[in-house]
Amino acid sequence: MRILVLGGTWLLGKCVVEGALRRGWDMTAFSRGRSGRDVPQVRAVRGDRTEVADLNRLAAQGPWDAVIDTSSSEFPPRDVRLAAQALRDVVARWVHVSTVSVYSRWPHHTLTEESEVLECLSDADESFGYTGADGSPTKYGFQKAGGERAVAEVFGDGAIFLRPGVILGPSEYVGRLPWWLNRASRAGPVLAPAPTDRIIQPVDV
Repeated sequence: MRILVLGGTWLLGKCVVEGALRRGWDMTAFSRGRSGRDVPQVRAVRGDRTEVADLNRLAAQGPWDAVIDTSSSEFPPRDVRLAAQALRDVVARWVHVSTVSVYSRWPHHTLTEESEVLECLSDADESFGYTGADGSPTKYGFQKAGGERAVAEVFGDGAIFLRPGVILGPSEYVGRLPWWLNRASRAGPVLAPAPTDRIIQPVDV
């Protein structure tokens, strides 16, 4: 298998690359080189996914059986669409790491894969969307929904969407899990959020 990862130098992207290498797959990672380190044995390509010239240079190194996009959370829908269009002819499938936040009833209602998704145009910029008074929906959710639409419009049935919740693991950079572990290690009473029966399902990479 020949796989292209957009990202690939930290947290989820890095773990995807390492897991693929263990399977003997041929891996290419495209990133700006601003965070994390390249995984050994990976073909590292430097570039900015918002620049057509960089995307065209990347496409020239294809084809690939699939692209796994682990970095789209940083970019508005129009930039996701730009990358999808540039790689359409050299990639068989696009695996898009999205978020559970694209669901309009999240987090207050039980969801299924058929639950309603927020509406956002595939060419929206970073200003699109809003965050509700109670924290739902979120501007982030609108943006990610637009990114999904962008990929679907370009790849059709060749698009696969993954919608995880909180992603944790080595190199986790937001600080949620490390903060709680470090605080608990100091012992004593810990101020915790309510409600106490709220269920979450973190993903451990």
